[in-house]
Amino acid sequence: MVQPSSTFFNINKKKLWVSLAIAMLSLCFVPINVSAAVRRHPPQQHHLSRKPSPKLRFGRNGEFKILQVADMHYADGKTTPCEDVLPSQVDGCSDLNTTAFMHRMIEAEKPNFIVFTGDNIYGFDSKDSAKSMDAAFAPAIAARIPWAAVLGNHDQEGTLSREGVMKHIVGLNHTLSQFNPSELHVIDGFGNYNLEVGGVEGSSFVNKSILNLYFLDSGDYSTVPAIPGYGWIKPSQQLWFQRTSAKLRRAYMSPPNAQKSSAPGLVYFHIPLPEVASFDSTNFTGVRQEDIGSASVNSGFFTSLVEAGDVKAVFTGHDHVNDFCGQLTGIQLCYGGGFGYHAYGKAGWPRRARVVVASLEKTEEGGWGTVKSIKTWKRLDDKHLTAIDGEVLWSKKHTVLKRFRISQHQCNDSPSCALVPLPSYTIDTEAISGLAIGIVTGLLCNKEFSLCKMAYGLEGFAVNGAVLHRTLISRREYLRSQSAMVNPSEVAICLYFSLSVVLCLRIPNLSSDIEKDTILSSVCHPGNQPNPLTLRSDQLTVLINGYSESRIPLLQFIAASYSASPVVSSVLVLWGNPSTSPLTLSQLAHNLSVSSWGNAAISLVPQSSSSLNARFLPRLSIGTRAVLVCDDDVEVDLKTMEFAFRMWKGNPDRLIGIFVRSHDIDMTRKEWIYTVHPNKYSIVLTKFMMMKREYLFKYSCGGGSPMLEMRKMVDEMRNCEDILMNFVVAEETNTGPLMVGAERARDWGDPRNEDSDGDGLRLVRDVGLSSRKAEHRKRRGKCITEFHRVFGRMPLRFSYGKLVSSVGEQGLCKKGSNLVLCDH
Repeated sequence: MVQPSSTFFNINKKKLWVSLAIAMLSLCFVPINVSAAVRRHPPQQHHLSRKPSPKLRFGRNGEFKILQVADMHYADGKTTPCEDVLPSQVDGCSDLNTTAFMHRMIEAEKPNFIVFTGDNIYGFDSKDSAKSMDAAFAPAIAARIPWAAVLGNHDQEGTLSREGVMKHIVGLNHTLSQFNPSELHVIDGFGNYNLEVGGVEGSSFVNKSILNLYFLDSGDYSTVPAIPGYGWIKPSQQLWFQRTSAKLRRAYMSPPNAQKSSAPGLVYFHIPLPEVASFDSTNFTGVRQEDIGSASVNSGFFTSLVEAGDVKAVFTGHDHVNDFCGQLTGIQLCYGGGFGYHAYGKAGWPRRARVVVASLEKTEEGGWGTVKSIKTWKRLDDKHLTAIDGEVLWSKKHTVLKRFRISQHQCNDSPSCALVPLPSYTIDTEAISGLAIGIVTGLLCNKEFSLCKMAYGLEGFAVNGAVLHRTLISRREYLRSQSAMVNPSEVAICLYFSLSVVLCLRIPNLSSDIEKDTILSSVCHPGNQPNPLTLRSDQLTVLINGYSESRIPLLQFIAASYSASPVVSSVLVLWGNPSTSPLTLSQLAHNLSVSSWGNAAISLVPQSSSSLNARFLPRLSIGTRAVLVCDDDVEVDLKTMEFAFRMWKGNPDRLIGIFVRSHDIDMTRKEWIYTVHPNKYSIVLTKFMMMKREYLFKYSCGGGSPMLEMRKMVDEMRNCEDILMNFVVAEETNTGPLMVGAERARDWGDPRNEDSDGDGLRLVRDVGLSSRKAEHRKRRGKCITEFHRVFGRMPLRFSYGKLVSSVGEQGLCKKGSNLVLCDH
């Protein structure tokens, strides 16, 4: 435990905090790009070998123009009628109008590249899907313009499967579409790939990708029975995106012409993200004329985009009469607008297409350099191909933010905590004062964290993810500012709040031991623990341990999957990485809070330390008798989880699990070892461990000094908390655990997972909180030996066999010329 007197009056730390305070105050007067301020700087990378010149590159005019074509809904050409057009347009209107519109767009804009963002054909009305696609893409092919496509939710509803549709697209002329990443054997969907756009021929960036394009399959419809509606981008796709983005960043920041940050990226897929629904008429350009047709669950892909740091805009289709762009956390979310005449639309509202142009800056030598800005506009299929809604999506030097004021009366525990526009406080994005006020507004909204209250009496200050999100990612955050002036009142506010933030953030850093002891004494006080008879026995609480940011997409998917089960009361994500940035925590907390697939709430619980013991705290928010403790890299099907819960209800004093190990003794060395036996087991792993809530109290609060000593061993070795829990339960029951059979249990973090290209699965495999050193089994054997020494005896007991959810016919019968199970 830290002594307050020595901590707060240590001269070096005192100087450190004075310096930090001065630095923050000085930032109030210095314009700083906010996006750069909140982005984590990537580590320096080793030199990468030069790659071949990309197929796509900027033109000699320093521009790269992309035409987005959304929702053609092409079917059978001349015989396919138009939908939702004026009465005067009905006669003779068909798919050929879509073809004519594309020819006009190509002729008018002369794009360098065309992207088709799904529902390219309407399978239900197509007699031959292959012929429909040939006709739909014909104008691009005839113009010999490079093009790429992703799938929508209607492409596969004809004579070809979803896989077959993508295979056909890949085989067409002039397409750069790809079936899936060649380096990955397993990825959800079809048509996940990336393309690199090189610099101008003859420039110093000719062999470097200075604009990155990502394409993903957003699915068609949910394949999870409990979840209605459309599909979403899955964890395997998000992991591929993270890895690809990281590779491109390293290449861009490596010689020759090493850059200081990532090249800008654009992302294309069909179904819009749930975050698009956060916009209203005050913070987008374009029109919204229908509900947002996103998935009914939030897969967390927007968090992955923000985390990557390179994506500047996302382009989707799907909702034909929406055509707006809105900015959220530095990323523009844009619709293309309905293009096709066989797609539903709105009579009198012209079909349209979106154009995006990336422009390069000039170098000091007068040549073309890197991307300076990204602009967009739309063209209507009217007499003059009218261009509308021109805007700058991103600029290298300037970003714009909304004007806002602090509205404390609206700050409560509701996710709707809002920022209200106020013309009198015009704050430029490049001034850090805006960021400081934004942070503190989020802190003021928080009502749960009381550490800063106790220390300084500053009401409700905290770095709390869900609340910080409401400030930095509020749906009312962004509005163009017309002034770059920092007025005196603005500076005064910044000074006050900057000092407050310094004081508040200082305490968790200097007194984490005090905080940990306070939390432990609180949950371990017998008066604070609920009566077991009052706990719910028909449901369980899921505790997921999280640590690595690269696993966040997988973590969110696992949490959402568990929340879909009717036997789950709530899901608590215990985040054990204190070094994670507040912005990342804010995004994660928000995405978790809105991503439940059922009635179970999902909450983020940031930990003050990375102690593995914290996963077994008897938290006051656990209101069920049963608790499932699991990891952030193990995906278990709900049928198996619910079967395990039924088995637990019949054996509430036992540990229930899927992954098991054994203890044994090495007679030669006369020491305990950690091993695997083919026919017995004595240890259940926390990859999936079900138990009664009382065992959390016994682990964290009971056992006196011996347990304190063993928990300290767990902290020192960053390992073996699961073994110690098995000791605790076996000591109590004098029985072994129970193993249940799993229909599907995907262990992403198992070191036996093979990585085909040396970089893929490592994103989730090698980054866990528990130590995975080379002598893993030896270290865990040492834990068993030390726990045995402290306990004074060996409490672990063996169990045999496993519980299975169904029993099939075991007898063999002859059918035809083969012996098979009789019930097959």
